[in-house]
This record gives sequence, C-alpha cells and structure tokens, in this order.
Amino acid sequence: MIAAFDRVQVAYRLGTANVLRVMAYRAALGAGLYRLSSPAGKPIPGPFMAFDESVGEPTRGPSGERWLAEARAVLSGRHRLYGHHVLETGFPPDWTANPFTGKAVLPPGLHWTRIDPKGSGEDIKDYWELSRFDGLVALTLGWLVSRDPALATGWNQWLADWSLRNPANCGVNWRCGQETSLRLLQTLLCAELLVMHAKSRPLPALERFVAEHCRRVALTTIYGEGQSNNHALSEAVALYVGGGWLCRLGEGAPAKRWMDAGRRRLERLVPQLVMPDGSFAQNSVNYHRLALDVLSLAEIWRRRLDDRPFSAVHDERFRAAADWLDAFVDPHTGDAPNIGANDGARLAVLSRSRFRDFRPSLQLALALSSGTKALPDGPWNEPLTWLGIAQPPRRQAERTSRLFPDGGYAALVCNDTWCVLRLPHYRFRPSHCDGLHLDLWIGDINLLRDSGSHRYNAVPKTASYFAGTSSHNTVQFDDRDQMPRIGPFLFGRWLEPDEISFDGKVPMVRAAYHDSWGASHRRTVELTDGDCTIRDEISGFRRKAVLRWRLAPADWRLTGATVTSSLGSLSLASSPEPVSIAVASGQESLHYRERHPIPVVEAVFDRPTVITTTIRFGAAA
Repeated sequence: MIAAFDRVQVAYRLGTANVLRVMAYRAALGAGLYRLSSPAGKPIPGPFMAFDESVGEPTRGPSGERWLAEARAVLSGRHRLYGHHVLETGFPPDWTANPFTGKAVLPPGLHWTRIDPKGSGEDIKDYWELSRFDGLVALTLGWLVSRDPALATGWNQWLADWSLRNPANCGVNWRCGQETSLRLLQTLLCAELLVMHAKSRPLPALERFVAEHCRRVALTTIYGEGQSNNHALSEAVALYVGGGWLCRLGEGAPAKRWMDAGRRRLERLVPQLVMPDGSFAQNSVNYHRLALDVLSLAEIWRRRLDDRPFSAVHDERFRAAADWLDAFVDPHTGDAPNIGANDGARLAVLSRSRFRDFRPSLQLALALSSGTKALPDGPWNEPLTWLGIAQPPRRQAERTSRLFPDGGYAALVCNDTWCVLRLPHYRFRPSHCDGLHLDLWIGDINLLRDSGSHRYNAVPKTASYFAGTSSHNTVQFDDRDQMPRIGPFLFGRWLEPDEISFDGKVPMVRAAYHDSWGASHRRTVELTDGDCTIRDEISGFRRKAVLRWRLAPADWRLTGATVTSSLGSLSLASSPEPVSIAVASGQESLHYRERHPIPVVEAVFDRPTVITTTIRFGAAA
C-alpha cells in the first residue's frame, strides 16, 4: 500500500502531462506503431565529405600536436570512452558490441523497437558510447591541424562503416532519441568545422545521414519531453540544427518542419527546465554542463544559419545557466562538485582538457550567452578559436556567496575557500538522496566530497550505495535513505525544506527538513578564512543516526574525536557523545565506470543530539 501511494505521489509531482506522454510512448511502442512508421533502412556507402587538401594551410593551435596524436590513436584503434578510459577496439570499432567486454549480448540488426536491454545484465550506455562520435571529433581536428590524407580517409570510413553496421532504425544505436540527437550534433559540428577551416564540402551521403537521424528524433519526442531532462533539450536542438543544416543545402518541406519544430520546442523547454536562478532540472553538475553544451551548439548554429534570435526568456535562462556553472567551477583546476548523477556525458569537446575540467564549456557558454568570460586566457579558450568566436572581455567581479533557491543550492565563498550545501528542495525528480550534503573546497582541494554515480546498471547494492544517503556528507537515519527508492533513477516522498536562511556576508546558510518517517535534521554552515563550522541538530529517529564526512584521500589519523592529516583537521563535539567514531573506507567515482576508495569519518549516535563539526585548514590547522 505504501509503495502504491508513493508511486501515485511521484506521478503527481512528475506532472500529469509528462506521465501521459510516457504512457503514450510505451503504448505506441507495444502496439508496433513505431516499427511501422520507422522502417528499416539500408547502409549509406559514402563518401560523406569531400576534403579539399589544397585549400589553405593546416590550422595550427595550442593543442595541434595533441589533436594529431589523438586522431592517429583513433585511427590505430585506441578510443577514449567516457572521457577517461582508453581501450583498444580497432578501427573502425565494432559498433554493435560492448567495447569493455568485446561481446554483443544485445542482438545487432534488430529493429530498435525490439531491443530491450532489461534482463541482459548489460549497461546499454557502454554500447552507445562509441556512437557518440568523440572519435570523429578527434579525426576532424587532427586532419585540420595536419591535412594528413589518412585522417580524411578515416573520417569517411568512420561514417560509412557505422552506417553499414547500423542502417537506419536497426540496432541498439537507434534505440534512444537522445543518443541519436547527440550523434547528429557531433557529426554536424565536425562537418561544419571542415567547411569553416578548409572549405570541404558535404556530399549527398551526409545529407541522407542527417535526414535519417532527424526522422528518428522527430518520431519519439513525446518520450523525451515526458522525461523533463536532457533528453527533451538535446532532441529539440538536434531537430533545429539538423533541419536548419538541410534547409541551407536547399532541402524541402520536411527540413523546414524539423527546424521549426526544434526551435518551438527549444524556446518552450528552456524556461521549463532551466529555473530563474540558473539551476537545471536534473540535480547534477555534469548534466548541467551537458545542457549548457547543447544550448551553446544551438546558439552557434543559429548564428551559422543566420536565423533570428531565440526568445528573450530563452536567452535569459541560457545566461543564468552559464552563471550557475560559474559559481560551481573551481577556477584553479576546472573541476566541480561531483553532485548528482554523472554518466560521463560531454559534448563538443574542442579542447584537450580532462573530463573533469569544466572550464571549456563554461568559457564558451558565457561568451555566447553574455559576451563575457569568467576565466583568464588558457587552453579552455580553444573552443572559441575553432568556432570563430571573438575573445570576449573578462568579467571583473569576484566570486561571491550565492543562494540558488529554485534549484536548491547555497554556495559560500571566503577568499580561496568555498563550499556548496545541497538544500533539501527538489522541484524535479531526484536521482540521489543528497539532502544537506556539503561539498568543501580549500583552494584546489576538494576536502569534503560527493560519491558520484559509478554505473547505472551496477549490482543493486552498489547502485544503492552511490545514489543513497550513505555516500553523501549528511546524516543517515536508521540505516535507510532519506527518500524511498521507486526505480533506478527515481525516489519518492521528495524532501521539502522546513526552513532556509542565508547570509552571504558572514557567510552562513541554514536549512532543515523532516522526512516521512518523522526524523528531522537542521544544518547550519559558517565559513571563515581558516575554518568551516557545521552544526547538525538531529532528532526523531528510532535506533541510530550516522554522520558521515567523506574526505579527500590523505593519511588521516583519528585521535579521540579529531582526525588530522596534512590537509587539515576535523573535530567533532556533541552532547551526548557519539556511540562510536571511526575512519572507515568508502568509495567514490570521478568518472563513469570507475571507482576507488576514500576515507570516511563515521560518527554514530543513538539519541537526539546537536553535533558541531569544526574543520580547520591552512594556518588555522
């Protein structure tokens, strides 16, 4: 009965229209309507682009040699997956197999409507990763900096072999409208860079490739909109860009319909999914970056197509989303809090930066949305150069403490120290139980940190750990999560704040909630130049409460109620005292499909109490 009630409550919070959209999609899928309306196609033999090697000199840049090395690695069969893992998969790779296992458990050649990854034990994201075409981006930039004919041949071979193994609507790579959209956006970005920098020409095979992708995306936008997340956004931009690109080549009515439909959806969805304070619907820093990358591509193509500006509210939310990311990125390293789901997604990688360097996306989005940049010149400027965007002036304002009431975040800043408190406020479906989680950064060191996601299809115990309360810097009551799990990416009984207080001058933030079992937690955070003080008031639990602090890897030593290392010290004070304090071993995942141990302070309490945690660093330690 409780589970049924939870599902009804969650359905109400998700929105009746969204639930009906997903139900309609599933009904059409089950009835075979999508199979009838998207018949299997035939391979496209290519070539797709005519490379003019006689025009101009190679495009030299700060990363020229590195792009050439990356392109030649791709050509030799070494591919970088999820921005981190380098695997030997051959060239062209096996598009229908899992590159991490070399096996094709999901049957190739079936119509996409007949492919169901559930029960296979496979992570369908592994199958999709190569077909997001980061390798094609590397081949494109490698050719532009070298004019190596082998790379031009490899570019056309990449698309021809992909089409041979994935004819329209057949196979796992057509299963998802968002994946189809991301592949289309990457392909057209590569083609446009070749046109901009070397006057290469798209050929009819590429036109057919784009049209087939647009038809597939347009077919199931009802599902994407029902998700209220990156699916809807990327599909809208893909239709706008793909349709606009075909219109520029003189294609007819279908292309114009796709472009117009994409634009309408984009202007409607952005005000829905990007809140006034700039927070994105998905409570995830990495998905926020992906949303910004998609919006940046939309604006780049609007200019390339000489189309009219997007609506004022669209542009306002685009600027707000870029400003939001600016508040969450460490300017020294480009890293950001690992808050929320992290599936390794990254788009339009035009700089040789690490996966966890958010500066290229931030610099590009700010330049496009507000005509400014937040960072000094550096390698993160490279996307601006490739895309022909003039270097904008740098903002002069310093980072300040900010409250993001719509998305549920508070950022406190004191000189080179900053922290982010995840407020217990969820307007869109939460995928992590992270109410009152605290991330703390001392310079470029993420001292208190989130766990990340690891893998979406991990064994239940592991998946529950990474998304659950126990992998966040907060209090867990009675060995359960703050919200009951409804599905792999969804929790019920969403937390609501009892109070939120914020003072950016101190700086200080306070927030509180009580969960559906009656437990309550109030947290107050104050930040100074040498320490961070956290006051936790807990009550209403039945058996026990566990306060956890997930620490940066170091040699942490526990003495009494204090742990110390070369990074600083963390001390606990409470009345009554904890039942136990220990430094345990936890896990974190900075990249998809990767995990490693980190130290975690765990303090166990068996009755209501007030706990003061004092973290000292620098000279104060």
